[in-house]
Amino acid sequence: SVWLQALIVLCAYVGFKCTDDFGLYAKDAFGYNDVQSAHIATISFWMRPIGAALAGYLGDKFIHSRVTSMCFLILILGALVISTGMLSGGVFMFIAITLASMSLGIYGLRGLYYALFQESKIPLSYAGAAIGFISVTGYTPDVFMGPLMGMLLDNNPGYLGHRYLFGVLVGFGIIGLVASILFNRESSSPNEIVK
Repeated sequence: SVWLQALIVLCAYVGFKCTDDFGLYAKDAFGYNDVQSAHIATISFWMRPIGAALAGYLGDKFIHSRVTSMCFLILILGALVISTGMLSGGVFMFIAITLASMSLGIYGLRGLYYALFQESKIPLSYAGAAIGFISVTGYTPDVFMGPLMGMLLDNNPGYLGHRYLFGVLVGFGIIGLVASILFNRESSSPNEIVK
């Protein structure tokens, strides 16, 4: 279950790194000026507390790994809309709704990263080592996403590069969704913590 948690964090963190592209996406894909692009990015940032708090509440009410799966599904759907070019018309409301809902999924995942420990049944005596491993593995997008984003956007100027980037996000979202489903199946009694 430690490997699955690390994979969940890694895939979710790729989503978080992709939020850095929202303003540039609005500018390159739809010709928004700097102020309009910043407005789009700001909408995403306002979803941080809402997404994290809502996912945490729903995770406590239901099962954290199931809510994690739902967040990945929201992320995948939003990234699919962008990567397939469905937003090519550039209507502000559709762009804002797509990015805001995708942000809810992304920040919901951030709010649930370590809540999964409650379900994982990792003995508390190993929790520090497990968290360390999950963190080192899960935060590797800090190393590879910047260069990957730069390569995709530099080699494919304009809207196309952003579509490719969100296509990559779809792939990581699917991997994260599968990992969270497998994690949910692996943890049979979610409220029991091994001591």
